[in-house]
Amino acid sequence: SDLDYRLGGDTGLSVGWRQRVAGRSSWSVQVNARRLGRDRFMGDDVPSTGSTSVNLTPGVRISTDDSGLAFSAYLQLPVYQDVNESQLAPRWAFIMGLARRF
Repeated sequence: SDLDYRLGGDTGLSVGWRQRVAGRSSWSVQVNARRLGRDRFMGDDVPSTGSTSVNLTPGVRISTDDSGLAFSAYLQLPVYQDVNESQLAPRWAFIMGLARRF
């Protein structure tokens, strides 16, 4: 930007496994890791930016027969969190989604 503010780098790694349970239902488990670098302003580090986190994410997915619709829900649980200085960090997250295949 014109103010010389630079966002820190963002690196992520996810690995997961999904198992069909019955019919069009399945459950999954993922491990998600994310590293956010410190932001910089006018060449200096910005306090309270940057973090490292690892989350365990179990979930379910239910697909319909005809319409191509699928509903999914995931619970993201922090296993490891390391934040710089004072930052808000989630205790958990619940993610829901609806997808349609064309």
